[in-house]
Amino acid sequence: MYSLSIKIFKLPPILANGSHMHWSQVAGIKKTWKTKVIQECYGKLPLKPLIKAHAIFTRHSSSEPDSDNLASSFKSIRDGLVSAGVLIDDNPNVLKADYCWKKTSPKNGYVSIDVVEIE
Repeated sequence: MYSLSIKIFKLPPILANGSHMHWSQVAGIKKTWKTKVIQECYGKLPLKPLIKAHAIFTRHSSSEPDSDNLASSFKSIRDGLVSAGVLIDDNPNVLKADYCWKKTSPKNGYVSIDVVEIE
């Protein structure tokens, strides 16, 4: 059974509606985070993309986001898991996702991603 644990040191911005950024800035941020995930997965991929998986996405930061923003902050990361070849898709039929938050000191934020294949 396949499992993956990665950490990315830095925090993805919360790109909620009304973030007041130009669409090209938002697209650039999403691409950057997708690329970070692909790089972290290098050499750790399953033989073929998972068709059923459970993932725990944890944001380690000094302030707690609300649940909607917490989940949305991981969208580019989920897309990165698909692009890297870890998951066949990130829809609910393929991926059961849990979103967590843990407090850390300011300026020490990161995200951790744990994926386990469901048989």
